[in-house]
Amino acid sequence: MMEFSISRFESTLGIFKVLGNCQSPDKIEVLKLEMMSTDGWVLMDMHQATTQKIINQLITELRNHPKLGSL
Repeated sequence: MMEFSISRFESTLGIFKVLGNCQSPDKIEVLKLEMMSTDGWVLMDMHQATTQKIINQLITELRNHPKLGSL
């Protein structure tokens, strides 16, 4: 398992900081997520259903990120 950190991930949903684990492009786990807002970085509550929906959508895009695509 490889831990990864992406300090600025530009996605179709916005700009995020992502910390997680990855075994393969099919097994990505997001542990911490921050979203860029007009006032700076906002830590997302990992237990909220809305955050989980965002994570599920981001994982599709994360699979193509250079840090994770080489697995």
